[in-house]
Amino acid sequence: EVKSACSDDFTLDATAFDYRVWVQETVQPYLRVLVFVKRLRSALKTRPGGWPKLAADLECMPERWADVQAAMCTPIAPEELTLEYSCNVPDSALDRLCASMAAQAFLHSNSSSRRLIGSGGSLQTPLEDVREIGTLHSMAVDLRMAIYSDRIADKMKEWHRVGTSLTVARARVSDIAQYTEMCGSHVHGLSKETFWGLWSAARLEGAKGQKVQAFLSTANHGFRFKYG
Repeated sequence: EVKSACSDDFTLDATAFDYRVWVQETVQPYLRVLVFVKRLRSALKTRPGGWPKLAADLECMPERWADVQAAMCTPIAPEELTLEYSCNVPDSALDRLCASMAAQAFLHSNSSSRRLIGSGGSLQTPLEDVREIGTLHSMAVDLRMAIYSDRIADKMKEWHRVGTSLTVARARVSDIAQYTEMCGSHVHGLSKETFWGLWSAARLEGAKGQKVQAFLSTANHGFRFKYG
């Protein structure tokens, strides 16, 4: 419910980190590989038989696959070594594309986080296409949810600290009858904060004090064996 109400808005700002330059420099060594793949795919689309026919032709005389050789050996034009050409996006979408690629790279920085569970990874669904605008919107939500989860965790830690402190304060000023009532019939049925708050307060009065004995009398055997 929280995630469904989370905003997916974003504003691109390269002031602190120039993601566009980073992406361009990172992918530059691989652009020639993409040119090779795009040319080969294009050549297969224009000749009959597809891969099976090309595989058979490669076993025969060079003339049978000269068309593919010619396509692959044509000098690479400068525009072919651009990210927008390799990803089939217009210049107007380049800024968003680079932001999506950088965000996805940092959010999924190891191989496990980029593979599906069935392939030895941790993903339940494949990563979204960085060329789609919806991908950046989805990552904006994921980042906000990560921040939300961290803040909830911090609040829980603070509530635990405050809860324990309040229990210690109440237990310290209580008499033995009141303390015994706070412990109840079985201390392991209490909340974590109450349990450790009562135990901390008891130990402040000495290892052999009445409150320690009252606490241990309602604790399980393992706890009594370790602390009794």
